[in-house]
Amino acid sequence: MMNENCPCRKKGCPRHGDCAACRSHHAERRRPVYCERESVLDTLRDCLPGRRRTYPVRRLRPEEIPDALALIWNVFLQFEAPEYSAEGIATFRASLEDRERIRRLAFYGAFEGKRLVGVLCMRAPQHIAGFFVDAAYHRRGIGKGLFKAMRQDYDRQVFTVHSLPYAVGFYRRLGFVPTQGEQVTDGLRYTPMRFEE
Repeated sequence: MMNENCPCRKKGCPRHGDCAACRSHHAERRRPVYCERESVLDTLRDCLPGRRRTYPVRRLRPEEIPDALALIWNVFLQFEAPEYSAEGIATFRASLEDRERIRRLAFYGAFEGKRLVGVLCMRAPQHIAGFFVDAAYHRRGIGKGLFKAMRQDYDRQVFTVHSLPYAVGFYRRLGFVPTQGEQVTDGLRYTPMRFEE
């Protein structure tokens, strides 16, 4: 869907107005798109000693789900797809296009201003079905913030996940432990893991 009100000054850009293509292009270069860049002053403030930026987390509204799926796809392409077969990539893509599956998920998003920078989605009963943070925002505590916010919605603190290869270390740091070795289903590589507190 084209954005006719695109604020970018590069009107001749072939991606001008195509937000998904623009985000994908800039994600590959690990740079924010023009309309979501921080001011230089904000960046300098965040560099002050003891200063840590916060990224508010909340449940996503239905109209925000397409942006969440675009973020998931872009991060998957950067970090997981290079290790996957064509079958695995196609299987992952199909999961993002399965409307019935998506409808059953609860989505949580972390934001910098209006920009969605992290997504966690849950499938009943308590299974993490997706957990991705924009490459430009790794190692800022966003994943931990998403996990902590999601946990507040559950009385029973037991969660499972099928971790993609790149994320196994991250899940270990959150307190998950593998319950089996790496599995492969329809080309998708994953390690079953469990968290209990």
